Amino acid sequence: MKNIKSIKEFDIILNQAKPVIIDFYAEWCPPCKAQLPILEKFEKSKGRDTEIIKVDVDKHPEIAQRYGVRSIPTIVLSQGGETTYQKAGLHSDSELSDLVDNLVVSIS
Repeated sequence: MKNIKSIKEFDIILNQAKPVIIDFYAEWCPPCKAQLPILEKFEKSKGRDTEIIKVDVDKHPEIAQRYGVRSIPTIVLSQGGETTYQKAGLHSDSELSDLVDNLVVSIS
């Protein structure tokens, strides 16, 4: 899991071929802190197939604005720079797995 440090880094990761899960969060947000261990568990099971990046909305408001993020945590799934899913709120490990599995099936 990678914390984004620049817009350039974000754009490079976003345009790769494998699916990217973007976690929009803030350090002060309790639900965002609850999302972290779920993402860590997901990364252990599917990390080689999916890139997971974290975008702090306080440090990168321009990226959050690009996606219209108004509530955190917000999870976005993207592949090849195309957004295929976006929803605010906590996501379980099984929800994340289903999202990625459905994306892989729809692309195959």
